Amino acid sequence: MEPPLTLLINQLSPPSLIPTYIPSSQPISLTDPSPLPSPPREFHFSPTPNYPTPYGNVSLGSTLDLDISLENTGSQRNDVLGVRMMVECQGGSGRYRLGEVIHSNDSISTEGTEGTEPKEEVEEKVDKLSVLKYGERVGLQIDNEIKDLGLNVLIVSVAWETLEGRKTFQRFLKFNVIPPLSIKTRIQTPTNPNTLLSPTKREQVYLEILIQNVSGESMILSKVLLEPVQGLLSHSIQDENEGVMLLPEDIRQFLFVLFPSPSPEEGGERSTFPPSYPGGTILPLGRLDVTWLSGEYHLKGRLQTSTLNRRVPIPTTPAPAPPPKGFGGVLPARTLSSQSNATPGSPLATPNKDRLAGTLLAPSPIKGTIQKEEPDQWEYDLTLVENQDDVREYEVENRFSMGFKLGVRSTRYIHESERTTRKPSISDERKEDAGEDEDDVPLSRISSRVSTTTDVPPPPRIAIQYLTPLPPQVTAAAAAAAGPGGLQISILSPSRTNTPTPAPNDKRPFSPLSGPSRPMTPSSITSQLRQAQTQGLNSVANSPRSETRFQNATPVSFSNTTQQILQEEGENAEEVFPPSPYITTTRKSDGTEGIVNLGISLQILPTATLRKVLENTGQSYLLDTEGEPKKKYKWEVAFDFQLNFIAFHEGLFNLGGLRVLILEDEVASASEGEGRIDGRVGREWISLGDISIV
Repeated sequence: MEPPLTLLINQLSPPSLIPTYIPSSQPISLTDPSPLPSPPREFHFSPTPNYPTPYGNVSLGSTLDLDISLENTGSQRNDVLGVRMMVECQGGSGRYRLGEVIHSNDSISTEGTEGTEPKEEVEEKVDKLSVLKYGERVGLQIDNEIKDLGLNVLIVSVAWETLEGRKTFQRFLKFNVIPPLSIKTRIQTPTNPNTLLSPTKREQVYLEILIQNVSGESMILSKVLLEPVQGLLSHSIQDENEGVMLLPEDIRQFLFVLFPSPSPEEGGERSTFPPSYPGGTILPLGRLDVTWLSGEYHLKGRLQTSTLNRRVPIPTTPAPAPPPKGFGGVLPARTLSSQSNATPGSPLATPNKDRLAGTLLAPSPIKGTIQKEEPDQWEYDLTLVENQDDVREYEVENRFSMGFKLGVRSTRYIHESERTTRKPSISDERKEDAGEDEDDVPLSRISSRVSTTTDVPPPPRIAIQYLTPLPPQVTAAAAAAAGPGGLQISILSPSRTNTPTPAPNDKRPFSPLSGPSRPMTPSSITSQLRQAQTQGLNSVANSPRSETRFQNATPVSFSNTTQQILQEEGENAEEVFPPSPYITTTRKSDGTEGIVNLGISLQILPTATLRKVLENTGQSYLLDTEGEPKKKYKWEVAFDFQLNFIAFHEGLFNLGGLRVLILEDEVASASEGEGRIDGRVGREWISLGDISIV
């Protein structure tokens, strides 16, 4: 028996829900859309969910616009009581209701579960007014965004009341949800020295987005936005991100730059160092929001991606150097159990008892000792001053200066229990008034007081050394001396067979020279360093010592970009400080033969006071799980200095490099009878970027 109600489809959008619809791939009008046609008369929903293909196709993010109605078409023309209709959609994420209508004289209609009337009032209206006469209709309109990929089913449930009880029927429409766009991303972080030395550009992240139309019809991209996460700001590099037409299989490129938002002033002074992350850390960037108009009917669609991420690159660890010849392994050849015949619990044999007492391993036959390197106490950051951030062009044969800022920060954090200064407490004032001496205080109280009070550490003594690339002829001589096999990375051990014999008149090639020993008054540190650098520079530029060095086949270290010359001082030679201010390069564009550094290559920076700063934490997924990050403080100091140059040729040149030296106390030299400067290298920058000379 046919039901007295008939389901009518007044409007269905997108029309691709109808299996017989053929999309148009031709260019569409940007301003005048065509009117949406009505569904064909022969199109109906299926009475069973197991009907065969073909199914319609709908783009993910498009809007489902459905207008349906129920009409009393009973053959006996009787009234139908308590008519209800509900529309549901079942997809990959479950089954959810799109809308519902309850017929009455007041046309009760609900969409969703919120904003509906109480159930008792609705049922009361249905009992009194729910009468659908012959030829009358009750309608329902659905407007919903499609969010589930894959096969979806649209379910229409209808119910009414009769004398025999409630009657129902259902209608089904199956359709496939497919992605309309293919989105690919490419992330670039600053790698050029010009950008890495800029305090405003080094933290920028460049995001390239490629959007391809993989649907079967043309579309117009209404808007392409990047919604950054909290703490970041985004800016579109392109001027036109709206009204872009995409034909099927077309690709468009969109460029964005992300940079940190201004930090709040709360929490004290902030560090000038950028946030640092361990290698492999995944950092959130934001979500891409795309809206479009598809087809000749300009049907709206919207797609929002998941959070875009970037992974911090893992630093490459150089391969460990082979052990020097003449030294044994680190671990002994045999353990204690393999050298003793004693059973567990029994005393060792008498000959081995004294020799192995208090040890777990047998004596090792190795002759060398393991040298433990102490962790560095400071970390460094180099930037250009703000007013010279974008100035990279200068005139030829004119002297110019470039200002730099060197930041030095402690590697260890300041614990909350530490304080820079300790204010006298009330108890201390009482003790002072009573004349109590510090010796009368118990030791436990003094120890606890010292453990919770930490003074500001002494600032480091910093010197900066400008690194000048070697002339091309010197680099060519090094390549020729290396032989046909090319330059290799090698550091030879101080053995008799591998160490080249130095020339008679050059015991320390490429190192600062010193004059003959004579009684004299120890000079200042500054004058000694200036004299050493001046002599070293002259010895390399004007004397044939460099040729002697390469004739000795001294190994040189090179990489794909640049590397420093490794100095081989001989079998028993001591390490020279300060090191040579020369580097070599393998790239032609890195030459500085057209630029001359004015003044000495080494400058001792004035001492500055350390200050307590708040570390920049940056963005991380930990903020979503742990909430507000814990504030961490470090000691930091900044040095401002300038480097002066003059250019004699036009073109693009490299500025060379910079080395940070940590100066230590002056050490007396018994052989020379005067003070000697000791120190170590803190950090090196192979290149300070490129400049243009016009």
